[in-house]
Amino acid sequence: MRKIFAVLALVALPALVSAQPVVVQTIEKLKPVSVSLTAADTDVAMVIKYFPPQGGSSSAMTPKVAVEADGNLTFTVAGSAYTGFELPVVTTLGGVIDVSDAEADTCGEVVDAINSTPISFATGYFRAALVGALRSDVISTQAWIADAADTEVGRPDLGEIIYWDSSTLDDNTATLYDANKGASYFIGGRNVVPNPQADTDTLVQYVRATSTNAGTVGDVTVYAVKTNYGTGGGCNAALDCGSGSEEVRVVYIDAHATTEEDTSSTEFPYGFFASGEKILVRIDASGADTSVIGIQISGYTFPKSNR
Repeated sequence: MRKIFAVLALVALPALVSAQPVVVQTIEKLKPVSVSLTAADTDVAMVIKYFPPQGGSSSAMTPKVAVEADGNLTFTVAGSAYTGFELPVVTTLGGVIDVSDAEADTCGEVVDAINSTPISFATGYFRAALVGALRSDVISTQAWIADAADTEVGRPDLGEIIYWDSSTLDDNTATLYDANKGASYFIGGRNVVPNPQADTDTLVQYVRATSTNAGTVGDVTVYAVKTNYGTGGGCNAALDCGSGSEEVRVVYIDAHATTEEDTSSTEFPYGFFASGEKILVRIDASGADTSVIGIQISGYTFPKSNR
């Protein structure tokens, strides 16, 4: 007999169960997913990939991305400044994103600029997606780890990974997704996926966040985020190039103001459900010296098409 697994959303609220649809999935369709963040400076903020022009190759174009000491991003292709975008926009586009400028100081503005280049651009194009970041995150407040220019951005499996830098602010963020796919989970064969979770439902069964900080450990917040990346609109017509958006749902906040924090899965005894959303867990901290960090998330994903 074929085994059937039934997932009931909102089982923690018996009075509402009758009003909720019963999601029935075969065991073969359920995919266990988990993430464990155990060290500072390992939480991924963003991934970037480069795509060569039609008929070309990444190795021949030698695309590079550098995260400068001041947080600015510098893009080059074939040894020259990339001319597909710039932020803030100037007369001549030169592949520099100045995160100190009000037009480019949030993660949303940065990915919109990178994704704005048309796929027909002569020297190829870059695409970016947020992983452990919200569009509203201010880069100068949280900061990225500086990284010298290299060609990882041209690798189809990996891409360039931008990490949050805890030496500026000790916030830590973990994201639940299929990490085995790497950057390809967010950026597909030739373009960024508008919403990587669009066809996926998630049942989160376990969340734990622990942190010890020389400053103050603040809120532990669980977010469910529905993304939408726009691409190919160009960066010449306006200071604000790009057309991405996101819907942010706060699932849970554990408010604290201590030097040590431990939010365990007892806060979610029945789990919680996310539809077409990625799950982020963030620990806010005011210091820059976290001696202990741990964020664990686990659950199951399953395709919406089988409802």
